[in-house]
Formats: sequence, structure tokens, C-alpha cells
Amino acid sequence: QAALCCEYWSRAQDKCSPGTNTNARERWLQSCAPSRPPGCSAASSSERYAVDAMSDFDERDASDDEPELNEEEVLEQLQELHRQLAERQKDEVDATPSLLEPPKKLIICATRRPVRLEKPFGEASFKYETSRSGLTSAVNALQNDGVECRWVAWPGCAVEKTSQEGVRQRLEDDFNCRPVFLERDLVEAFYARFCHGVLWPLFHSLPTDVTGRTDLYEAFVQANQKYLEAVALEYQEGDVVLVHDYELMLLPAMIRGRFPDAPVGFFCHCPFPSSEYYRMLPAREQLLRGALGADLISFNHFDYVRHFLNACMRVLGLESAPSRLEYLGRLVSVSICPAGIDPRRFVVEESIKDKVKKLKVTGRRVVLSLDALDASKGIPQRLLALEALLDRKPEWRGRAVLVLCCRDRGRRVDAPLRRAVDALVGHVNGRFGRADYVPVHYVKRRLGEDEVKALYVAADVALIASVREGVNLWAMEYVACQAARRDDSPPGVLVYSEFAGCASSFSGGALIVNPYDAEGVADALHNALAMKVTERRLRHHALGRYVNTYTASLWGRRLVRELRLARERTAAHATLLPLDVAQLRSFYERSRRRLLVLEYDGALAPHASLPRLAQPSPTLVSALRALCADSRNTVYVLSGRRRDDLDEWLSRDQLPRLGLVAEAGYWVRRAPSPLAQKDSGTSLATSLLGHPSDTSLEVESPEKDDEDEVSSDWEPPRRAVDLTWRDEVAPILESFTRRTPGSALETTDARLCWYFRDADPDFGIQQAKNLQLHLEVVVEHRPVRVVMSSLKKSVVVQPARVSPGRALRGAIPSFDSYDLILAVGDEVYSEEDVFELFEGSPHSFSVTVGRRLSRASFFLDEEEVLPTLQTLAAVTNEAVGTPLSSAQTLPRTSSLDLGASRMMPESPTPMTASFRPVDFPSFEEVSAAEEKVVDAAAALVEDQSLNS
Repeated sequence: QAALCCEYWSRAQDKCSPGTNTNARERWLQSCAPSRPPGCSAASSSERYAVDAMSDFDERDASDDEPELNEEEVLEQLQELHRQLAERQKDEVDATPSLLEPPKKLIICATRRPVRLEKPFGEASFKYETSRSGLTSAVNALQNDGVECRWVAWPGCAVEKTSQEGVRQRLEDDFNCRPVFLERDLVEAFYARFCHGVLWPLFHSLPTDVTGRTDLYEAFVQANQKYLEAVALEYQEGDVVLVHDYELMLLPAMIRGRFPDAPVGFFCHCPFPSSEYYRMLPAREQLLRGALGADLISFNHFDYVRHFLNACMRVLGLESAPSRLEYLGRLVSVSICPAGIDPRRFVVEESIKDKVKKLKVTGRRVVLSLDALDASKGIPQRLLALEALLDRKPEWRGRAVLVLCCRDRGRRVDAPLRRAVDALVGHVNGRFGRADYVPVHYVKRRLGEDEVKALYVAADVALIASVREGVNLWAMEYVACQAARRDDSPPGVLVYSEFAGCASSFSGGALIVNPYDAEGVADALHNALAMKVTERRLRHHALGRYVNTYTASLWGRRLVRELRLARERTAAHATLLPLDVAQLRSFYERSRRRLLVLEYDGALAPHASLPRLAQPSPTLVSALRALCADSRNTVYVLSGRRRDDLDEWLSRDQLPRLGLVAEAGYWVRRAPSPLAQKDSGTSLATSLLGHPSDTSLEVESPEKDDEDEVSSDWEPPRRAVDLTWRDEVAPILESFTRRTPGSALETTDARLCWYFRDADPDFGIQQAKNLQLHLEVVVEHRPVRVVMSSLKKSVVVQPARVSPGRALRGAIPSFDSYDLILAVGDEVYSEEDVFELFEGSPHSFSVTVGRRLSRASFFLDEEEVLPTLQTLAAVTNEAVGTPLSSAQTLPRTSSLDLGASRMMPESPTPMTASFRPVDFPSFEEVSAAEEKVVDAAAALVEDQSLNS
């Protein structure tokens, strides 16, 4: 759509009169580009309309009698075109059915309440004043769409306990708000000192002291906990919860803990700092984990999304995609949803126009600066810019007036700023003021809505010089009110800070400045005051399209819709369950043929770039030795390490029955084959109930000793593997190792591993992606696989037909012979996934390390893996600790007929440690046998043939 409009109007400019200003034409064409987020495509009908309009202009262009167009006519055509395009887009949006049903109820949790609650000095009752914030406008728009909205908010001041019930009733009845009452001391510690004294400056990248604030953080947690209790009283299944801004950053995780299936969104209105600033905060991990409890996290600008994802990577070690990240097995979506205003609220009535006439002074040009007294708003920078303007451009002395409206909230934290602003106002007025001219009109009080609208209309220039801000809604309100200016009074110009949100979206209409460059801001003010009428209208038209498109109502609808979509994406992925170790032990005790597959790196030992740092602990070796001592167990350890390292750490001398898979499947050291039962006709039931003619379990020694069964040699792949690519790939990896500080290269017989765990996180992941792309081009036609692991911080180049799954499948003839399979790993392999081998098996426990998206069915935390193995090893020790030769026998019977059963022999037949194994049936067979036993017992009781 943008391209078609530009082409259409580029042809139109040839019709303009020869005197048309070239710069005005360029700005005019630039304004044709719609202000919308990247990736938003135009509607098809809009494209067709632009094509029709361009074809119509082609026909007119063929005529030589067409009269010339001046700038005013071209501008009118431009505005008419955009108006018709907007109408067509609106019709299509209205005709498109909603992708999701509206929520049952939307619960908005915010400290920006829908009503201002004040108690004037000397009065007994509270004063209730409806809020005019953009959040309130968005909620009102959702209510007009039929969405039931419920506020959970702090009233804004401390309320005595004797008055709380009356205030609660009034807020619930008149404002649909459940209040959260905070004590005066808690408000001081939580809101004034921690939120505005620590978090607000930090999030705005301003110098602040964050040390020694433990007590304040505890107050922050306590306040969020009170919000949680209020949400718990409101929430019902099917409701959607939206948490607003950084003051409640812990609340999403608290709600997730109380209501695991609740759709929760978090919108951060203020900017999010870069990781260098954010990491100074002692509670940095807790705040990030609190926000990650939401299904959707949204910001005003892409920079803040990038900073947030970077902080998650550097502080929590999480990997992310541009629009989502994985946390505790859930997909958390991250989006950009710029806030807006309700333009309909800023329609200027006739009564306001009378006030505008009083504000306008003949020959004076008004520069409006409207903001709160805050360090992030750049108030001193605005005064310095005005001083530079009057100093460098003397023609504006006596003509340019700055109306500085800074609402002073009386906070102690603003005391230094208050003194600095007062001093600068006096300095500028004292230097350039006269008896009939005051350069700066300084207003500290809160202005009424009509006064603000009148100032918006009267101002020729609006100056926004924030040093850091999420998004400035005052600027949008100024643009909306400027539409009321008459034809003889062209619209004003917006001078906007490049450090405020949406600066890139305003670049087509506003003058973007660096607030720290006083002379640069002064030049922009001069250009704005001296700007031609046509350029003013073109710039205002571009800004007006943005303000009227990205409104507060659109923000609310998009946020709710994206939240529901994010929740559906999260629910689409199977959520991992924590492994029930007691249940696993119960299965382990009853099973007779077990297969244990354990991944070494990340599960049994921590990830490490250097092999010497990945040696197993004595406790781990002891647990593996106990598991391997049970001849019913087949134990395999998988690793990407070299076979020499594994031989040194887990040698045959220590663990003769342990199977190893080295270099991710290239080398295999087989474990002994599971013992085979010779009497295949014996079932589980008969082995447990005894046999009338055979009172003991026959035991015999195996044909070979265990040492003879174990192969001491490493086996390579059965098929020949092409390794000629190594000479071509190795120099590339060595080059990246030299260019990436902290990286390391490990060379094995079949693999080349490049680790970037100790490199800078950002630079390391960037180099890894570049390396992966480079290698995929080099080995495109070779039987080689390039795998980048974000978890292990590595890039591995290995033969395509080599993987742990293939090696395990070749070492074990059949997995069906095992009645218990336990697979523990920390990463899903790209092709022959180990977990994939056991999918669908009713006897398998696939366990991943850490809660994340995986093909596994269960998860264990990293510190729980070794205790779980020790629990299983304890069962093995109990079974193997007492020699079976002097213990008990297992009686058996050939029939389930309990009437023919006999007592166990008093003198059990001795059993040796090496006994003939039983072909243990499946659990389905066990269940069937148990049902037959119950039926037979019931029949015997009924026949009275069973002795009491």
C-alpha cells in the first residue's frame, strides 16, 4: 500500500506548479507511508483502490488539457485518499470475525486506578475523581465491546480501617473496582521508596542507589501479595488477568502459582533498561521470574523487548526467539503493543475555543511543555534548549514563550530536581525577560481538562524532551487537539525526543531531537516556529493518522487478543509433569528386567567446556556401581566426550557391567546382555504362587562368568563413516576460536565440538549462528550434520548417520524384553532422539533435566537426578545385599487353582547369587492374573472349601 501510494503521488507531483517546493514534496511523499508496526500488510481492497486511483491518474495524465495542481489541491487529494483507505480498512476489520471469543471476565490489576481518591484537608469524606489515563480509555472501549472488566487497584492513598468498608462499597458499586488497601508504612516503603526511588530511575536508565534495599524489596513482595489475595477473590475459571506495569512485576508468577491454568498477561508501560543497567538490581532474578509467570509480556517499543530478552539471557540463562522464550516448560510470548489515547475525548467544544482566544497574544508564538515533575521527563533540558534558542536566535526574543506545566506531586525524591528547575526558570526569565515579556510561564499545579485542551489548541509547538520514556501520551493528545485549529491558524509542530517511545513511528511528522544536545533542540525549535504552512499540515496529517489508528481501544483489544492466542500456544505444548520418584521406585521394585539410559553431560555431570571439569563425582560413581551390580539392570551412559575420557572416569575396573556410548554414538562399549530365561512357559502368576509338584525355583549358574560376557573393546559404527570432511571443517572452527574470546575447540575421533559457554553471551550466540550458517554451506553436499545447542553452548559437526539413538538401537537387540525403561537426558537430539526410541512404550519413564519443552514425559531438576539414582541404588542394595543362597526361595505353582495350592516348604532350597532369571510378563498380564486370582478366591469362599 505504501509503495502504491508513493508511486501514485510521485506522479501527482509532476502536475504541481513549477514553484512547488522540492523539500515539501519529499516530506509529502514520506507522509504517504502508513505508520504501522513492521510486518503489518495492507488490506487487499486498499491495494485495489490504490491501483484504481493510479489507473485513473494515468488516464488524466494522458490528457494535455489537464489543469495544473497547486500544493493545496494536492494536499486535499492526499488527505481524501487516506480517508477513503482508512474507511475501507475499517469496513474490512469490522467484517472480519474475531479469531477468539471474548473472555468471560477481564481482571485488570494496576496501581493506576480508574478513580483518584483524595481526602481534602479538614474534610471528613473522600473525594472521588474519575481517571483520564489511557489505560482507563482502553478498558472503557473493551466494556463497549461487551467484555466484562473488573479492576483490582490501590485507591491511591491510605484509608483507615474504619472507612475501608464504605470506600470498598463505593468503589465496587460506582467504579467496578475491588480496592487493595495498603497501610501508610507499606505505601511509603513499597510505592514511594522502592518503586519510585529504586525501580523507576533504574528502568529509565537514570543513576540510582540500589544497595541496601532488602527491607524495601520485602515491602514490594508484601504489596504484590495483597494484590494476589484480591485477585483470588475475583478470579473464576475462564477469566483473563492483565497485570499493568512494573509496580506489580511479581504478581504474574504469584497468580500462576495460585491458578496454574489462568491466562495472565503483563504489560510494561515504562521502558525496560539494557541488561547492563538492569543487572545492578539485587532482586533482578526475582523480578524477571515474576514477569515470566505471564503467558504474554508486552512493551511499547521493540528496544524494550530486546532489552528484556537480553536480560533473561544474561541473568537467567534463557534462550529466546524474537517473539517468545521458553521458561519452565512453558512458551512465554513477548510482543510490541504501543499504547494510545482515545481521540474522541479531545474534541474541542466552543467553550474551549473561547479560552484559546484569551491565551493567544498577537505576535507571540507559544511553545508548550506539559509533563509531570520527574527526572525522566528532561525538564532542565527543555529550559536549557529555550535559553540556547533565545541566545542564538535573537529574533525570537519577545516573541517565543514557553508555557512549562509541570505537575509537582510533592515527592521527596523530586526535591533536587525541583530546586534545579526553579533555579533555571529564574535564570532564563532574569536574563531575557522584560516588563512586557516573560520567556517562561511556570505552572506547578494540576490543570483541569478544559485548561489542558485550550493549551493544546493554542500552542504552536509542543516540546517533548524526555531523557527516557515508555511512550508520551501528552504528545498524542496535542496532535488530537490540533485538529481543531482553524484554516487561518495552521496546525502546530511536535518536537519529540528520540529517547521516548514511538519516536521512530513519529519520525514522519515530528522533529526528532536529542534532548542532551541543547543547541540541536534549539535549532529544531527555530525550524518549528518558522515552518511553512504546507509542511505543518503535512506533518500534522502524518501524526494524525498514527494517533487515530493506534488508539487506546485498539491497544486494549490487541492486548486481550494476543493474550488469548499466547495462552492457546502455551496449552498446545504438552506440559511436563514432575517425576514421582516414589512411583518410579515402586515400578523398579516389581520389575525384573530394567534398562537405564543416562545422559552424562547435563544430567550426571554439569556442562563444561574443558573435559577435566566434567569428571564424575565419587557419589555418582558409587550410585552407578550399585545399579550395575544388579544383574537385572542394563545400564548405559551416553556422552559426547571422547572414549579415552570416559574410559578414565568410568573404567572397566570400576564398573565392569556399565555400557558406554561415546562421541554421541560413534563409539560403543556394550553392557552385558540381559539374562535370558530358559523356561519361557513360566508366567508371573505361577512363579509367585507355587507348583504342586515343584516346590522351589530351579537355579543354575550361567554358562559364562560375568567377565566373559562383557566386551572390553570399543566398537565403531557397523557401516563405514566418511570422515574426509574434517580437514575442511577444522580450519573454520579454529578461525572462529581465535576470533571469539572464551571459546574452545574439542576434537574427537568423529566429531568437532566448538564451545562458547565461557564467551560473552550475546557475542557467543551471534558467532555460533554465523558459524552454523557458514558450515552448512561448506558441508551442504556431504554426509555431515551441524547441530547448534543453545543449552550446551556448543556447535557440533559430526557424521549424519551417527547419533546416540542409532548406537543404542544397535547395542540392544530389542527394547520389548524390558519391563522398565528409564531414560534421563537434558537435550532432545535433532534426529535419532533417544526419547523417540521409547515413545509409546507403557513401561518407559522418559525424564528431561529441567522443566522445558521436550519429548519427555517427566522432568527432574538438575540437583534431583543423583538423589533419584541413589534411591534406585538403595533398592538394588536391599535386594543384593543379602546373598540369595541363604535367603528365601520363590515358590511357584502351575495353576491358579487355589484349592490345589500347598503350603510353602519349610526348608527352602538354597539359591546361589547367579540364578536362572524369570521371563517377567507385562503389566497387562499381571492385571489379568490378579483378576483370575480374585475370582478363584471368591469361588472357594462361596463353596466353603477354604479353611478359615
